[in-house]
This record gives sequence, structure tokens and C-alpha cells, in this order.
Amino acid sequence: MKNKVTNGFIVKGIFITNASADQNAAEYLASNDKIKLFDKKKIVEVHIDFEKQGGVNDEFVFDCSHVTPLNFSTLDNIAEVWVFTAFASDLVKMSGIEDASLFQQNVRLALGSTKVNKAIRKSILDPSEHVKFQLYHNGITIICDSAKHENEKIIIDNYVVVNGAQSITTLYNQRKNITENLKILTKIIKLNTNDVSLVKKITTNSNNQNAIKPRDLQSNQTIQQRLKKEFESIDGYEFAVKRGEILDEGKLISNEDAGRMLLTFDLNEPWNSHQKSQIFDEYYSKIFGRPEVNAQRIILVSEILSVVEEQLDQIDHKQYAYYSATKYFLLYVISQIMQKDELGNAVYKNKLKIVLESKDLNEFKRIITDILRNNIIVDLNYFLKDEKNSTFDYKKVSKNTTELQSLCVELLKDYEKDLRRAKAKSISEQWKAFKEQ
Repeated sequence: MKNKVTNGFIVKGIFITNASADQNAAEYLASNDKIKLFDKKKIVEVHIDFEKQGGVNDEFVFDCSHVTPLNFSTLDNIAEVWVFTAFASDLVKMSGIEDASLFQQNVRLALGSTKVNKAIRKSILDPSEHVKFQLYHNGITIICDSAKHENEKIIIDNYVVVNGAQSITTLYNQRKNITENLKILTKIIKLNTNDVSLVKKITTNSNNQNAIKPRDLQSNQTIQQRLKKEFESIDGYEFAVKRGEILDEGKLISNEDAGRMLLTFDLNEPWNSHQKSQIFDEYYSKIFGRPEVNAQRIILVSEILSVVEEQLDQIDHKQYAYYSATKYFLLYVISQIMQKDELGNAVYKNKLKIVLESKDLNEFKRIITDILRNNIIVDLNYFLKDEKNSTFDYKKVSKNTTELQSLCVELLKDYEKDLRRAKAKSISEQWKAFKEQ
């Protein structure tokens, strides 16, 4: 615990209630930031919507001529289950694989080149492994509204894969290499209830090949789905809310990256940017639950961070330059500069929207580039070269609130001096010149 606190973790009390907070609660919380409240309103905002429509509203037929499926019902008749080895060639014919709608209820999608997926692909490419595939594969779980077994076929309707997105996607991508010997243990669950908590338990507990992370559990949450919808109305950008989500119609921004950026830029906590697991847990509400967080806000911060990334090679200390937390520290410095500048503050507070005007956005990025290249990074290099900073431990400093704030203050002082000595032009000055052209 001591080491956790030393490394930047904090201890908070959490109060959960199904009542709504009144004015007394608001006043108390305003004076006590060590308690986090989850009242009725907050719970509604952050719960996972397992009633969200998903899956494929269609009929599908599995060939069971090679096997007699195990069929049973639960003691309370809440569900009927069929377990059998399905032909891989059948599984890849299900609708909704390419657009991932087949996995809509899944808390994550195919995770790309993971250890598990590499092993699956290796087995598919080796025909001699096909006959043994079902021996070491966990299987597929499908939930459906109706199912029946007749004439050596299992016919299902209105179905969704809640476990097996990785496997089915990998099989689909390697479908040319599938033989009739490649079969996978498949469990079909026909639910006789609308109990969404049961769907949640099945989905969560059956996903055990790769550990479920907080981000997975938030992927179907209302805020994430709203942001994803907002991104769809803006050309050139895509918002990924699930691990393994592959989009190709624009610049991809993941909600994990968005969380780290907003934690730094909006909430001024670059020292916590490395705590990725907390983005969708401890910090989730304060990052994403604010009314000012929308698609344009995320795009703005992402574009500013892209400028920072382009200037990292200007830092002389190369290990520090490409340390993962460095870009977030510089994003934090830019955030502070913007808030102290009239024009910059207008952009920061969403009063001047520049994202949808490419000319304005490009000019703003040019201004940020100028400030970084000619002022902030120059002063940072001098700081790093100073003999009194010879023991600078960038990994430790990047996670230490006091030391990182102190470094930021030093850089801001030097920048203010440059402005007063006319060695630098402010955001407002450069923007005015741009508009007068």
C-alpha cells in the first residue's frame, strides 16, 4: 500500500445508493474529494446496457450429421442447451462476422495478434492439427431466441456470439485453409427468460481466454455508444470502443487513448496517464461523464497530441523523448499555455470550435508546433543538460505529481519570459495575424 501511494495511487471512499443526491450531498462532496458518490443518476449513466439490441436477427442452420448433440434444460427451465462439435466451415458462414454485429453483446471483439489468436491461426494453417483442434480449444458460446434439433440439423434464430469472437474471426480470415476435419466445441443456449443479469453472467464468465478488462465492461455503456455515434457524423475520424475493433474509414482514435488524453489535457493529471487500467475504472466518470466531452473535444485533443508526437525527436534526451509518458507531459504543458491565453482558452473551453474547419485546425496545429519547437522543447533541452539535473530520473519524475508540476512551472516561466522579450508570439497574436491575412 505504501508503494502504491508513493507511486501516485490514491485512496478513496465510494458511497453507493439507489437514491438521488440532494443539495446536501452536493455541498458535502464539494468539500470532500475523498469520497466518490454513485447515486441513482450516476449508476444509470455508467451501467452496461446488456439489453442493447445486438447480434443477428436471422435464421442459421448447423449441420449435425456427424454427431448427436448433447441436449439438456436447466432445472428451472430457464434455458435449453445444445452442446456439439460444429464444423468450422459452418461457423464462418454466420452473418455479421465482417461488421462484427454477430458479436454485439460480446464485451470485446477479436483482439488482433494476441498469443491466443496466433496459436489458433497456427493450428488452422496446419491440416494435421485440424482433427485435434477441438481438444484444446475452449469453444464457442451462442445465445439465441429460438433453437430446435431436427433432421440432423440445429436451427437457431435471432442469435449472438457472446464468447468466441477471436476464434470465429480468425477462422473467417483463414477460411480457405479450413477442412472438414476442423470442428469446434459449440454451446447453443436458448433462453426462456428476459433476465438481462443472466445474459451478463453468461457473457462475462464465458470470456476467459483473454482476461476481461474494465475497458471491455464499459464498451457497451451509454456514454461510449453516444460518442461512437457522434464520431460517425464527422468525416475522417473513427472511434473504437472495443479491443480488437478494426475500422478503416478514417483516423482511428481508441477510447483508451481518448481517456489518457482527456485525463491529461482536461483534468491536468499527466502523472496518472500511465494507469491505463484506471481509465475505465476509478477515473471513468470524471473523464467521460462530463458534458463537455464529445467527439469534437476528443478529436481536438487528439490532433494536439499528434503535434506533440511529431516534435518528440527534437528532445535531445532520446530515452526520455520516446518514453510513453513524455508526450502526455508535453500535452499537459500545452494545456496550461492554452488556458492562460485568450484565444487558446476559447478553444480549450469549446467556445471556439475549430475541429470541423480544416483550415482553422491546421493553423492552430501550426501555432502549437511553433511553440513546442521554438520554446518549450528548447527550454526542456536546457533543463535536461543542466548539471544540477544530471540525476534526472525521467521514469520516476513522470509519475510524481510534485516533481512533474515543478518541471511544468519552470517551462511555463521560461515561456512567459520569451513572450515578454518578444522571443515568442502568443497563440492569440499568431491567430490574429492568420485571420488578418
